[in-house]
Amino acid sequence: MARAGDGRTVMRESRRHALLVATSSYEDPSLRALWAPLRDATELARVLGDPAIGAFTVEVLTDPGAHELRRGVEDFFADCSVTDTLLLHFACHGLKDEGGKLFLAAADTVRTRLESTAIPAEYVSRLMMRSRAGRAAVMLDCCYAGAFERGLFSRADPEVHVEDSFSVLERVGGERGRAVLTASSAVEYAFEGSRVVPSAAAGSTMGAGLSEGRPGPSLFTGALVDGLRTGDADLGGDGVVGLAELAEYIGERIRAVTPNQNPQLWMFGAYGDLTIARAARRPDPVTLPLGVAVQTGPAAPEQRLRAVAELRTVIDGPDAARALAALAKLDRLARDDSASVREAARHARGAAAPRIPDGHCDLGVIPLGRPGPEVDVPVFGPPVVRATMTFSSTGEWLRVRRSVQGIALSAVAETPGVYEGRVMVHTAAGECALTVRAEIAPATVPPVVTLQKPVPPRPSLGSLPAGRRTLLGGKAVGAAVMLAAAVGSISRGGAWPALVLVSGALSASAVVAAGWSRMRGADRQLLRRSGALEVALCVGAVIALGVLTVVTRDEDVGPGFYVFGAGAAVYTGVSGLIPLTDRPLRGRLFHGTAVLLAMSTIVTVVLLRPSGDRPVSRYDRPRGNILVQGASVTGSKNTGGTRRYVRTYTDGPLYAHVTGYASQAYGTSLLEAAEDDILTATRSSQDKGGDVATTIDSAAQKAAFEGLGDRQGAVVALDPRTGAILALASAPSYDPSSFSGSSSADGTAWEKLRKDKNHPLLNRALRQAYPPGSTFKVVTAAAALENGLYDSIDEKTDSPVPWKLPESATELRNTADTLCENVSLRLALIESCNTVFGKIGSDLGSGKMRAQAEKFGFNSEPSVPVRAVESVYPDDADPAPNALSAIGQWETSATPLQMAMVAAAVGNDGSLMKPYLVKEAASEPESLGRPLSETNADKLQEMMRAVVESGTGTSAAISGVEVGGKTGTAQSGVENSERPFAWFISYAKPEPGSPASVAVAVVVQDDAADGDDISGGGLAAPIAREVMEAVLDT
Repeated sequence: MARAGDGRTVMRESRRHALLVATSSYEDPSLRALWAPLRDATELARVLGDPAIGAFTVEVLTDPGAHELRRGVEDFFADCSVTDTLLLHFACHGLKDEGGKLFLAAADTVRTRLESTAIPAEYVSRLMMRSRAGRAAVMLDCCYAGAFERGLFSRADPEVHVEDSFSVLERVGGERGRAVLTASSAVEYAFEGSRVVPSAAAGSTMGAGLSEGRPGPSLFTGALVDGLRTGDADLGGDGVVGLAELAEYIGERIRAVTPNQNPQLWMFGAYGDLTIARAARRPDPVTLPLGVAVQTGPAAPEQRLRAVAELRTVIDGPDAARALAALAKLDRLARDDSASVREAARHARGAAAPRIPDGHCDLGVIPLGRPGPEVDVPVFGPPVVRATMTFSSTGEWLRVRRSVQGIALSAVAETPGVYEGRVMVHTAAGECALTVRAEIAPATVPPVVTLQKPVPPRPSLGSLPAGRRTLLGGKAVGAAVMLAAAVGSISRGGAWPALVLVSGALSASAVVAAGWSRMRGADRQLLRRSGALEVALCVGAVIALGVLTVVTRDEDVGPGFYVFGAGAAVYTGVSGLIPLTDRPLRGRLFHGTAVLLAMSTIVTVVLLRPSGDRPVSRYDRPRGNILVQGASVTGSKNTGGTRRYVRTYTDGPLYAHVTGYASQAYGTSLLEAAEDDILTATRSSQDKGGDVATTIDSAAQKAAFEGLGDRQGAVVALDPRTGAILALASAPSYDPSSFSGSSSADGTAWEKLRKDKNHPLLNRALRQAYPPGSTFKVVTAAAALENGLYDSIDEKTDSPVPWKLPESATELRNTADTLCENVSLRLALIESCNTVFGKIGSDLGSGKMRAQAEKFGFNSEPSVPVRAVESVYPDDADPAPNALSAIGQWETSATPLQMAMVAAAVGNDGSLMKPYLVKEAASEPESLGRPLSETNADKLQEMMRAVVESGTGTSAAISGVEVGGKTGTAQSGVENSERPFAWFISYAKPEPGSPASVAVAVVVQDDAADGDDISGGGLAAPIAREVMEAVLDT
């Protein structure tokens, strides 16, 4: 680069080539089609080819075969000169073989034939290394492209390590540099979330319009194009966009959407940044804080000193552009004619410079020819240091890349020796240096030399004195008694014999080995170690007995326990007496004292064995029961094994999503986890764990479970007056007893459930948020009444048909055969008019709509005490998305528990109670506030009663009971490709004028039903009626 006379940054005359590979369609049916690559390539080609921005000559390969792609990439890197800059961009599936090798998929790639039908990343790496181009960069967008929903596929296999695939670039030499920029750290993108990511998050200028109804570009390429097109990626404010700046910009854009995707940049042999484009706009003028208008006249030294302090504050701030402007002003003040101003400005300028602690880094000893471990070196300084940081290094053996804290260093070399190098960190605020040292050592193993001292011969057993032979015999008897006690205890199923058997067997083995070694003489290696082994086993016997006295249950202590103690005493005593036959008097006294202490310890622990309350293992006592209306729905079975008690369940599938599971192998969930401290017995004084009483109504639970049948969905029923959860059902369900133990059969059952595509382990009532569809119009109607937009539910609304979404050409329409133009709120809820409630959301604005939704519990995570996922009303100030959110679409999502809370608040005359699942004697029901005034709650009850009496919810009507409800149908899947969800929410009052006694929310997805037959009134409302009748009958 060079600078023109007017200060503008211009590029040197050189050729700039870009090859964009976009593969969307695949012949192999196991490789799903991608929707974003073609659009990404088109937009990226426009930006790179713009003479005012990228000035590249651009070629696009669309859905190439493997042969065409190999030839095209090779020609791209071969046909160039040393003054050229090359840019290669891939948007495709990333795959790996069994060894973790990365491949880039072509249109005719076969997953089982990667070597011959796909492009190895190492192939691209080798071509980059051999290319004559002065600078070359590869960008890999091999994660799932565009905004998508949870559960969809990824573009990449897991654990594909890009840096390993391009490690050959470490050997590049004599050139300016090579770079690889990837969409994520391991070329996999596992976005966590249940809502569609708006295309604007990927790239505002590339986002799909509201009328398109499909996801937008990939997050990575969308941010890439947006940063180049707008010039926002010019973080340094110097008029050009470098690759390091671009990587930083893309990373910040993506992390604002999801924390689970982190772009990575690797630079090889590069000095400084690699220029990608000119900034599309001149840097915006930077506004400094009030009072920092720097005066340079002689009459204002005090003002200039204050300006220096304020400029220092700006430099420490998060705005990189303002910090750069402040640095420029400090540079000017550092040449001021006032000595105090000059000194203050220079001190402030120096304090902003990057700093590396110590300035030295020793990478240690690294094996020859293999990359050593990375060492993370922090670079300290204000945010502008991070925003403008580049680096250079001396020596091809030294590898440097950006890290979270600063820079990451590692080394690799083909020649042994001590290497020293230097890394320079360059920023707009200054520079700093780091001296790096590493020792490359050959991978050799030094020989092991063993020095052995000759063993003197020992007398045979027959030549020993009679007393010594007697003691050896007593020792064998003691060991035999210990072993017999252990075997006898095992036959009776005691809890401690395994440890005893090990100790007894080792002791007996020591006696035999010692006797054998003495009879055979000094030619046995065991002779040298037998004495030490005997002493160790004597001490081990004492320790084993002590441990057993603590952990053995009272009921497991029998005669065998005390027989073992007697045998251990004989064995230990005799072992101590044997050496007395050939020791001096002092040694005998010392050894005798040790023997007496050991024997007294054994007698003490046997006779004074602790009893009473003590800790017990998790499965040593029966687990407490979970109760439904006083009856146990769980139990514990004694298996007699080491993990004695295993969990059992009564009507397991019926209550599985209430109780959860308690498995010896796979842990706990739901109530079993939330109330584990109560359910588990931890002390020997407890016969069993404590019981937990739930609020579930068995009749309502059965009606909900049977109503769902073999369809996917969930049901929640609440008592609006208290918040008690009366029913909590999710389908499909499972039997927790099938994997509550730790056997292979339990493992098989667990794996089958875990891999089931219908996810029976998922609690859809608490842990799955769905688009609520038209049921959310109850919340929108509440917002209209509470904010005074409409006072009467029978006055006409200002709602034309059709109605265009604000700032959009898209028209919002209603279902066929509905009369919705300017109708009242009452008729709008009966007819479920999209135009009326969409316009209400637009008229009120995002802030008021969000505030009303949060009064009902949205944007929080309720705990019952099982924690439910968050139901979301988005914080979107744009009018068009807010209008769609107001009718339960766009990014609005809700759990069945949340929508039951909405119905409960309306039925309870506007008061919302905190939902709970466990009865606690000392606690009172807790109010969460009043989303509606009592007057407006009465109006909304009238509207919901009309839906049941003459609208789409007539299937929920109950004779002689006041029932109010709202139906809903919500689309699902990419481009509405999956079966829609049928919703129904309702409340029931057995006596008019009193608060409702039950509120219900039902969501159903029926794969067997025809698309036209799926509706809240047809599928969900009958289930709600059955549940309400079950509660009212109880």
